[in-house]
Amino acid sequence: MTQLLAAIGVAAALARAEAPRVRTTINDQWRYAPGNIESAPAAGFNDSAWQHINLPHTWNATDAFDKTTPYRRGIGWYRKSLAIDPDLRGKRLFLYFEGANQVADVFVNGRHAGQHIGGYTAFVFEITKAVQYDRPNIVALRVDNSHNPDIPPLNADFTFYGGIYRDVWLLATSPVHIAVTDYASPGVFINTQPRGKVHIAGTIANQSEQVALVRVVSSVIDADGAQVASIASDVRVGGGASSSFDQITPPVAHPHLWSPAKPYLYRVRTEVHDGNEMVDVIENPLGFRSFSVDAQNGLTLNGQRSSSSGRIGIRITPALAMLYRTICIDAMSV
Repeated sequence: MTQLLAAIGVAAALARAEAPRVRTTINDQWRYAPGNIESAPAAGFNDSAWQHINLPHTWNATDAFDKTTPYRRGIGWYRKSLAIDPDLRGKRLFLYFEGANQVADVFVNGRHAGQHIGGYTAFVFEITKAVQYDRPNIVALRVDNSHNPDIPPLNADFTFYGGIYRDVWLLATSPVHIAVTDYASPGVFINTQPRGKVHIAGTIANQSEQVALVRVVSSVIDADGAQVASIASDVRVGGGASSSFDQITPPVAHPHLWSPAKPYLYRVRTEVHDGNEMVDVIENPLGFRSFSVDAQNGLTLNGQRSSSSGRIGIRITPALAMLYRTICIDAMSV
């Protein structure tokens, strides 16, 4: 049985390594300590006395509800030991953070990978040159939620929770891939056009030394898994350079329309082929709808008047915050 489980584990690891893009959550088994600890980025730093936590996490899970004293705004440190599968050698490696409030400095094995400013946007840093495969890597984050007059929002009717309050991912790609570091976006931007056409644009990054001649194939897939439109483009990308692509698909015949009552979604699958090899692939959701707003009719969605009143709200869920695991900041628009 042990040999069988080991064989299954090896097969799974090889399948992940051979996939064009590997995305793995690294939320578990972090350590946390409050305060400004200048030596914390060092790989040999002793963090055995730090608190054991899993992400998402905030250090304001309890004091934010204490009405007698202000909640703490300042610096907190996070560290994690991260083993990298040796089968990922040759891929480009990235750390992707869905959110950390509000200034985050990321270190890998003592090397500064980058700084992100702003508590409510995702960010990503490449760590390929900093990692090692023969021993665990140390990822360290310095997060600071201190009031800063240069970082909006400055004041609000909600708590500026400090910490890594959303998921963190290890992302591995081929050297030729859809851009990952484009402001932590999916790297592919999609909008609908008249008569059911779909506009798809993005950037291909080539982090090899050789020129790459790739074919970008984008397909629109309906909710049943059927391909309803497709287009291909050839892109030349110099070594160590990036090139953009811009596509408009043939019309999707009689597209299903999205609405709150019937939220029908398509998928746009974008593949990058280098010769006979698919070197990257991502999928993004897509909905078709039409709308207009005027003083007489208000909001019209898909040709029908909507009784919805527009608003934007930000909601913190205190009960979940108290569990440390799930600080939820939901941006809701109706």
